Amino acid sequence: MRAPHTDAPILLVEDEPEQLELLSLFLEIDAYQVDVASNGQQGWDMFCDGLYQLVVTNQAMPIMNGEKLTAEVEK
Repeated sequence: MRAPHTDAPILLVEDEPEQLELLSLFLEIDAYQVDVASNGQQGWDMFCDGLYQLVVTNQAMPIMNGEKLTAEVEK
C-alpha cells in the first residue's frame, strides 16, 4: 500500500450513490482520504468547515449544482 499523498482529504460531491461509491473506491485505493457530500450545499458547508486538497463535483445535483459550488469555492 502506498503512503497517503497528503493529510488533507479530497472532498467528493456526488448525488448518485453508485458513482459516489465507485469514485471513492478509486481514490481510496490510491491512499487518498475521501470525505463525501451528496449535494452541492452539503459540499459547500463541508468545504467551509474543512481543509481540502481537491474538490471533485458532479455538475447536475439538487439543492446547489456543481457549477454554483465551483463558483463559490473559487471566491
